[in-house]
Amino acid sequence: MAFSSSISALLLSLLAAILVPNLTLANASVKSSSQLISEVCSKVPNSALCLEALKSDPRSANADLVGLGRISIDLTKAATKTTYELINSLLNKTSDRRLRGRYDFCSVCYGRAVNDLDDSEKSLSSGKYLELNNFAAAALEEKDLCEDNFNVQPEELKQAIQKAGDLCYIILSIAKQPKPPFPIMFELEKLLVAVVTVARSCIGNSISSLSVSEAEKG
Repeated sequence: MAFSSSISALLLSLLAAILVPNLTLANASVKSSSQLISEVCSKVPNSALCLEALKSDPRSANADLVGLGRISIDLTKAATKTTYELINSLLNKTSDRRLRGRYDFCSVCYGRAVNDLDDSEKSLSSGKYLELNNFAAAALEEKDLCEDNFNVQPEELKQAIQKAGDLCYIILSIAKQPKPPFPIMFELEKLLVAVVTVARSCIGNSISSLSVSEAEKG
C-alpha cells in the first residue's frame, strides 16, 4: 500500500507541475466582456456603432470571443436581410429599366451575402477563424459590388448598405483577435486527471493481485 500511495502522490505532483503554470498563464489571458468589446470595436471603421450594437445585446454581458462572434453575425445577418428586403421593395416599386437592372443586381449580391453570413456562422461554431474571416470578407465584397452599381443611391438604401457593412467589419475584427489558450488547457486537465485515475486503478489492482498470490503461497 505504501508503494501505491507513493506512485499516486508522484502522479498527482506531476499533474500539478504541468497544469498549474499553464492554467495560471491561461487564466491571466482571460479578458472581461467589456475589454473584449473595446478591443474588437477599436479595430473597425465605425467604432461607435460597434460599441452600441454589441453592448445593446444582453448576451454580451458575459460573452467570450465566440459569444461576441455569434452576436455580431446575428446583427449583421439581420441588417443584411433588411437591406435585401429593401432592395426588392425598391425593385418592385420602379418601372425605370435602368434602376430595375441595378436593383436586380443588388438583390443577387445581397442574396449571396446572406449565404456568406450563414457559412460564417458555421465556421465560428467549428472554430475555423480563417474561414470566418473569408466569409465575412466575401459578404463585404457583395456590398461593394452593389454600391459600385449605382451613381447615386437612394438615401434609404445608402444608409441600409452602410449599416450592414459596418456591422460586417465587427465579424472581421473578431476573426482576427488572438484566441485564448484556456479551453485547450481545460481539456488537458481533464485528460491528465483521467490518466491519473486509470493509473491509480491499475496500481490498486496489481497490489490486490500480489496480495492474493502471496496468500495462496502461504
